Amino acid sequence: MFFAVTFLAATLFRSEHTALAASFVFMIFYPVATLFPPLNRYPLNIHHIMSGFAMPYFDARHALLVGPPPWALLVSMMAMAGVLIGLAVQVVRHRDYS
Repeated sequence: MFFAVTFLAATLFRSEHTALAASFVFMIFYPVATLFPPLNRYPLNIHHIMSGFAMPYFDARHALLVGPPPWALLVSMMAMAGVLIGLAVQVVRHRDYS
């Protein structure tokens, strides 16, 4: 997701500094936004999913998987990343680089 957002920002903004700032703001505010209702009811924080923090499928004390990973959530995040990359590709196609 982070790569897809950064790639889209790089295609939308002309300045590399603006794209960097937009990506940085997303990377800071995305995890913060998942802490507030109604998003806090769902395990949407990608940092927690990657680390296993407070996830029912991971026993942090023993560092073992104790249940199935959240495949539906992982697939939906991959799909969203694919959509964002597809949007970035469409933006690049419509630009005139001649």
